[in-house]
Amino acid sequence: MMIDILQAVAIFSAAMTVIGGGIWWFIQKTSDTLAKKYIEKVKHELQQELAQYKSQLEILKTVILRFSDKQFELYSNLWNQLQDLKYSSEKLWEAANKPNLKEFGINLKKSMIEIDKASIFLETEHYKELKDILQFFKDYREGKTRLIKEYENATNQDIRQMVDFNRERKDRCFELIDSIQKDISNQIRGEKNED
Repeated sequence: MMIDILQAVAIFSAAMTVIGGGIWWFIQKTSDTLAKKYIEKVKHELQQELAQYKSQLEILKTVILRFSDKQFELYSNLWNQLQDLKYSSEKLWEAANKPNLKEFGINLKKSMIEIDKASIFLETEHYKELKDILQFFKDYREGKTRLIKEYENATNQDIRQMVDFNRERKDRCFELIDSIQKDISNQIRGEKNED
């Protein structure tokens, strides 16, 4: 009888071991399957999110390139117009006469228009500097206009004062143009300005 009980206990223990092992195997398999499904789901969601970010990045890249190309084109046009203005101011400096004053006035007006048209694409500091250049050139034009009108009746001291006034304006314009040229060149090369 004791043997029967021990055999029953042994059979029961063996059955429990088999059942426990089966349950453990079932739990292990189920948790592995669930974990794999969860990982796949998270992986899929992350891939979709990454695809959205890539799409947004491509759109942003396109917009920035388009803006950059337009900005480069406008800076090039502005630079050319500023050079025309600079050359006509030098010509007016060398010979203060009505034809040179007229040519300078035309280039000044064109520069003002170009800067206003391009203002949305200009860096804020460059826009301010360009407006300063235009103001100095306007003052220069007024000084040269006054010199041309009053030259015949002005004293040597008056003429000297007008020439000094004009020289200061012209020189300041050239300094600003040189300064902005360095800034724009650095920007085109992708370098920071060292101010």
